[in-house]
Amino acid sequence: MDDNFKNWLIETKLLNPKSARDVLCRIKRVNALTPINLDSPNHKAIYDLSCHSEFTNFTMSVKSQLKRSVNLYYEYINK
Repeated sequence: MDDNFKNWLIETKLLNPKSARDVLCRIKRVNALTPINLDSPNHKAIYDLSCHSEFTNFTMSVKSQLKRSVNLYYEYINK
């Protein structure tokens, strides 16, 4: 799955390989904070993430990057 998602980011979203790896790392980070339930919509995953106590301590930039990564992951899963 990791390589497929990374390749999708590179080919479909035109991210460079470093940026695609960063997105993949962010998804793993989100999943460590709160497991991503693919049966729920992406806004539920983002809400669960935003309610996590550790998330509130992140900078606005990191929060935005994590949320964007979740949205990209759901877009990939639902393609």
